[in-house]
Order: sequence, then C-alpha cells, then structure tokens
Amino acid sequence: MSADSPAAISFSINGEPTFVPSIGTPVLINTIGNTILHTPSSGKKIRLRWIGMKTPADNTTAVQVTLRLGTNNIYLWLLDRIDVFSHSTLRDGAINETLNITLSAAENVYVNFDLEEI
Repeated sequence: MSADSPAAISFSINGEPTFVPSIGTPVLINTIGNTILHTPSSGKKIRLRWIGMKTPADNTTAVQVTLRLGTNNIYLWLLDRIDVFSHSTLRDGAINETLNITLSAAENVYVNFDLEEI
C-alpha cells in the first residue's frame, strides 16, 4: 500500500476518518438564482468538508451567496467585487438532498468544494 493511498491514512475523530477520498469539481457560477452543485447517489447523503468561493476583479458589484444542503442554509455570505471565502466544515445533509448555491447577482463566483457521500 502506498503512502498516497487513502486506506493508508488512519487518523480519526470520534471514530470518523478525517482523511477520506473526496468529491468536488471546481465550477464557475454566474447566474442569478439557484444552481445545484452536487446531487448525491440515490440513498446517500452529502457530508460537506470544505468550501471555497472567489469573485474576480472583472466583477462589477458585490454578490450575496447562499449555500444550502437541501433547504437548510449553511452559509450566507456577501462577496465583495473582489473577495474570497473559505471554510473547513463538517456539515451533513439528509439522504438525497443536494448541495445548492444561490447568487443575488449575475456576477462570476468561482466555487471549489470537497465532500463525501455517506
């Protein structure tokens, strides 16, 4: 087993592995309203581990971002015209709930996240 293999890492907190293979695709969102970032496999729930968002210099105004697991708001953040938000977290959604982002303005927001399906 190589040192890079997730199975070789045995750190845990309360019996939960802290380093596991994660899912996450960098995306650019620039439409007003709700966008689904990730839909779990049927019968699974999302465990959000980390989220990062950035607004670039070519934006013209601030944008309010709401991040949700299902219908539960987990972050409400006002990103200035040039801004960054990053947070490490452990947030579990319910079974079959999606990870969603809502923008208040049609500005560019780069989003990166790490999650697992459990």
